[in-house]
Amino acid sequence: MDGNIKKYIDGIAGNLPPQIISEATYIKIFNMSSMFSDFAASEYIMETNLNTEAAEVDFSFRILAREKAALINGLNNDDFATLAADETWGKIIDFVNYWPQEISDIWLEMDYGEYVKSIPQPCFFFNARQIKTGTDVDEKLLFESLKQLLDIELLEPIWPHLQRVIQQLPPAVGLFQAGVMLARNRDRVRLFTAELTQEQMKEYLANISWSFLPRLDELFELVNPYSDGQYILDFDVSADGVSEKIGINFGVDKKESLPAFLENLVIHQLCSDIKSRGILAWSGSKGSYLGPNYGYSALIKDISHFKMSYSSIEGIKVKAYLKVVGIYLKELFKTRTSI
Repeated sequence: MDGNIKKYIDGIAGNLPPQIISEATYIKIFNMSSMFSDFAASEYIMETNLNTEAAEVDFSFRILAREKAALINGLNNDDFATLAADETWGKIIDFVNYWPQEISDIWLEMDYGEYVKSIPQPCFFFNARQIKTGTDVDEKLLFESLKQLLDIELLEPIWPHLQRVIQQLPPAVGLFQAGVMLARNRDRVRLFTAELTQEQMKEYLANISWSFLPRLDELFELVNPYSDGQYILDFDVSADGVSEKIGINFGVDKKESLPAFLENLVIHQLCSDIKSRGILAWSGSKGSYLGPNYGYSALIKDISHFKMSYSSIEGIKVKAYLKVVGIYLKELFKTRTSI
């Protein structure tokens, strides 16, 4: 299939809440996307901090295994040659060349500060659900995957800590994602657990010796009345062990809970009034022609999830992860006519 990233970004123009993405931010994303114009992706995330009025977002996109061929084509394109020579992008190329069938998708995230750089640096994550099944852990799959992204002399001192935190997960709970924040640091691995209940998370953080357990109740008091009760925990693992900073990812239990949840965040000074209005406006769909391969498509805006993070330095912060997904009407029609 042809690349479609620039087509998507062009397709959502004029249909974005200005409280979330300013015109200047949109232009920066659009210009940067020229470097990835031959990549294909059908799901995008705009990540925004709620406790600021700045209409700036980090931009990420998910590439499915079936979209790998378009990605490889884009990595070999002349337009990508400058990035391909960069050490960081070289690691991503190594991962794509390695990409095993057990990994169903990858995510590339571009931080806001990277948009105007001549060589923007990405953060990189891969689907890790196949790494742990029950009490069985495919350590080889995890190690070989991370070895593509981290130099071996950096990965080896992290590895025992990774083994420990994975072994401490409840038997029925696996991993959601793993990756390296290449744009920010090269000495740690970011892990995302699969879904945990509130009690499972408390017990798990105690078992991995997280230092700030008394603050957990405060975090859950803000979240639990509105959440769906399923929490994905993320944290960094370095040669020193588990990071002080953690993230708790969750969805609201139902659409009707969203205004009350945002109002509660505003009351606790964790969300600005402007961002609250922008989040409530992030919905709906827009039709767009994405080229002959994809045809006429519906670009649907939805809220992926929220994340509440905590560290002793930054305190509590909340982010919203706003999603754009393409529904290819051509593919839907093909599926229905084959039934």
